Amino acid sequence: MAFTQGTFSPVSSHGNSDSPNTWTYRTTDLKSDVSAFDYFAAKTPLLNDGDTLIANASDGQLIGAFTAEGDGFTVQPLIGGGSIAGNEVLITKVEDFENYDDDTVTLTPGRSYKILGAVDIGTRCIAYSVSVVLFSNGTKDNMLISSCPTAMITGDGYYSLLHLGLVATVGPIYDITCTAPAIINFDGFTHAGDMGQITGFANSVLFSRLGSFDTSVTPLSLNGEWTRLEFADVFPVAATIGAGETFVSFDSAITVTERILISRGYAIIDAGGTGYNFGGISGIGNESIQINDNNFAGDGDPVSGVTGNDNQVYFNGNVGLTDTVPNGIWEITGNVTPTIINTIGVSEVITATVVEISLQRFDLETTQNKLTSTGARVRAYSVAGSFVLETTTSNQRVGAVVRLNGVDTSIGFTTTTSGSAGSRIENLSVNGIISVSPDDFIEVAVVNFTSTDNITVLDAEFQLVSLNS
Repeated sequence: MAFTQGTFSPVSSHGNSDSPNTWTYRTTDLKSDVSAFDYFAAKTPLLNDGDTLIANASDGQLIGAFTAEGDGFTVQPLIGGGSIAGNEVLITKVEDFENYDDDTVTLTPGRSYKILGAVDIGTRCIAYSVSVVLFSNGTKDNMLISSCPTAMITGDGYYSLLHLGLVATVGPIYDITCTAPAIINFDGFTHAGDMGQITGFANSVLFSRLGSFDTSVTPLSLNGEWTRLEFADVFPVAATIGAGETFVSFDSAITVTERILISRGYAIIDAGGTGYNFGGISGIGNESIQINDNNFAGDGDPVSGVTGNDNQVYFNGNVGLTDTVPNGIWEITGNVTPTIINTIGVSEVITATVVEISLQRFDLETTQNKLTSTGARVRAYSVAGSFVLETTTSNQRVGAVVRLNGVDTSIGFTTTTSGSAGSRIENLSVNGIISVSPDDFIEVAVVNFTSTDNITVLDAEFQLVSLNS
């Protein structure tokens, strides 16, 4: 480590010593060497407090200001580690944080921290409070936490915590209890340690993407109040979730007002292992647990605590997890109860007990064949039905029609009975497409256009099947 005069030269030099000069320098030394006190001792007579240095060192470029200290100078970075531009602090080493000791790096409220390169903060924890915090360098280089006596990241989660490229090798990693609405974003992380817990506050949001958890230890536990929880491109460190292991656990006390979204993840799950455990989760709306475009393999359970038939969930485009296919299918067999026709040409809901065959995103009232949508979005459904009718008098022009929210649609059929009373009409069908919104209800009714004589639906099969996700 030695100053070389031949590669030090002025860019500008002013005769007035009160005006700052700019100097350039090239060296094979490190930036930390160049910044050290009295590195430029040989040039001290030429330097002024506040002069600018542009140096190309062996570990990158340093742009700094000569700062007088005693009878010599140090170089304080203007762009780079430790420099503060507005509310952004640039970090190249742990010493660049304004507040740190042997145990903890304490982040200053309201500031953003930009990690430049790989920064190892050793055995220290990170603590923040009422902060907007950014760990980012745009290229996902790593900030490494190798050990910590308590949870590695602690705080009350106010406003925002964003970390990009964090590597934690032991845990617990999180002990965060939000005391105000929080936006917490984990991006490009690797966590090989007990995950710890994060407790949300009303309207808090968690985004987690491009990261990996170690499932051989305690999983991430989420509880409290949240608006959204989203996991995208997240997977186990070892790609395999072993017996008795869980990837992410949602505490039974959690409340999510909008949605939980899990997408584009992958894992091999051994028998006895669990991907996402929703436990006794409650207080979440229909189709608010969305698991899309994931790839699960192995004999374990990708999801526990909920099934694809539950109204709260929606599975789509996954491998190893059966997709949700919204449908409502019922049948009538051997019915002898007639449907009372009160007015000529006015439809009446079929009187018969229907039997559920399959239901996803519908509730069924079996005494009146009423399918009520429990889905959370508007969907197009194919409609198909076949019927066997019987009339009490001859030569009756009768039909069946699908009703939406109590109003006849254009989906139906009409036919004329034979000349004899009590005639049976078979293989009558309805087909079409219908748009169904949340809470809409579908019924099938019969109509007599000739008289008020009754119609008995002896047998029937009816189905709605979604045409889109």
